Amino acid sequence: MTTLTIGMITSAHRWTSGTNGGLLVDPEDYTVSTWWHVGAGIPMSVYHGRAMLIAVPTDATEEGIREWIEVHRSELTELCDLYEGSEWDGNNHIGRWSQSAGSHDEVELLHRSALEDIPCYWSAADWLHDDSPDRLAQEIEKNGGVRAAAEAIVRVAADYPAILDLDEVVTYLEAAI
Repeated sequence: MTTLTIGMITSAHRWTSGTNGGLLVDPEDYTVSTWWHVGAGIPMSVYHGRAMLIAVPTDATEEGIREWIEVHRSELTELCDLYEGSEWDGNNHIGRWSQSAGSHDEVELLHRSALEDIPCYWSAADWLHDDSPDRLAQEIEKNGGVRAAAEAIVRVAADYPAILDLDEVVTYLEAAI
């Protein structure tokens, strides 16, 4: 069994609007790394079937991505095991995967898990946009002040998993009431 290697892992947090990408799983050398791009497009290795791209939220944390890879290391290795190599089609090297790769339930589960389970950065405005000023005032009163309410909001968000900047939440609460 070949060991899966973790390549360069970065976050696209605070990149420009229109960033896309995710985890590039390269079965030819059993590596997984992040790939980010502004605008439309995918790596040529994915286009030609020699790799897979698993979508990851652009605001995912580097630590969260690394932890997700470790948790799913065996599934990612199994995915690489489904690769049967590439063949020249006269223009490009085209990847070949086993018949089960296209219908592999694990691939769908990996895509869903990556989008739902990796902690992401959120702005205070995005996280709290559904809360009315009255609701936020109640939260402040219940917690005994703006900073204590902000700390409680940050703790609750971490369970989703979401990462909020405490000072940004304080500023948002002060402006909202």
